[in-house]
Amino acid sequence: MFVLSQIRYRCHSGMALVFFCLNMAAHAEIVVIAHESSPLDSLNKSQVADIYLGRTTHLPGIGPVIPLDTSNDPNLRDDFYRRVTGKNSAQIKAHWARMYFTGRGSQPKEVEGPRELKSLITTHKNMIGYMPKIEADSDLKVLYAQP
Repeated sequence: MFVLSQIRYRCHSGMALVFFCLNMAAHAEIVVIAHESSPLDSLNKSQVADIYLGRTTHLPGIGPVIPLDTSNDPNLRDDFYRRVTGKNSAQIKAHWARMYFTGRGSQPKEVEGPRELKSLITTHKNMIGYMPKIEADSDLKVLYAQP
């Protein structure tokens, strides 16, 4: 009986570790980044939401701003929008459908992942994007951090 209880404990402990790691990944800090020489020092949550919902298309010192979305990590995208706009993925899709059909905007440009995101942002000063903080490096300027 002792062996069986030890096995149960180890299995439950292992599952707890898996759930802990998944929970931590889901709650990793997300940062909004721009070109390292961007004239912007920071953005607040409301400004980020306005950009990613198409309400703001120009920023002081930058001009037209082009937001980038990640297409290869739907969990990151869903987590970002939920934290910044308070909307889930279905609400975001509905929002952009309305914006598109009324001619008031188009959704952010999609990129494959962090490598493409970094490449575009380091060559275009008017683009911004988001990624896990751990993937942001010194070639990028963090404008907003969402814990």
